[in-house]
Amino acid sequence: RAYEDVMVYDKARSTLTIKATLAKERSAYLRAFAVCITEDLSVAEQALKTPAFTLAPLQRGTFNFDGNEVIAGVSIVKIRLQLPGRGHSVVELKSYNVLDTIHSQLPGLTLASGQLRMARFRFRLTPADAPAATIAFDVEPPARTDLAQSKYANIIEAYLTEQGVKLA
Repeated sequence: RAYEDVMVYDKARSTLTIKATLAKERSAYLRAFAVCITEDLSVAEQALKTPAFTLAPLQRGTFNFDGNEVIAGVSIVKIRLQLPGRGHSVVELKSYNVLDTIHSQLPGLTLASGQLRMARFRFRLTPADAPAATIAFDVEPPARTDLAQSKYANIIEAYLTEQGVKLA
């Protein structure tokens, strides 16, 4: 099995997306980019301190799962929820639709029962000029996602920004 690390810089939006397995690799790539391109390491240090994603809209119940004219619907298919307390307990739940599973099978649990550390989204897209597509990807605040190489990344990122999940 081959693994690739990917860096994508979008000059028009002034965004750098880094896809690498380990956090220390992502940090190293960011620092290298900052030094080589901007000649200013402080750019990387500031970026590392600035959150790019939050899952708070999921926990508050304000995220719209219905979509829009291109996005036919959104579901959550996996979560990692750290529960409060001294044990640092973590619940990881994977399901075709996590919210339905929680409501029907785990009535005492909600997305607000602790700190939501990761969510895997599944977007169903129906673009007018292409066949329907389903895209699944993880968001792990403050700055990790594996959406970078998706054909529909711009559409999905715009929706995540509109919904308050993507901050930068």
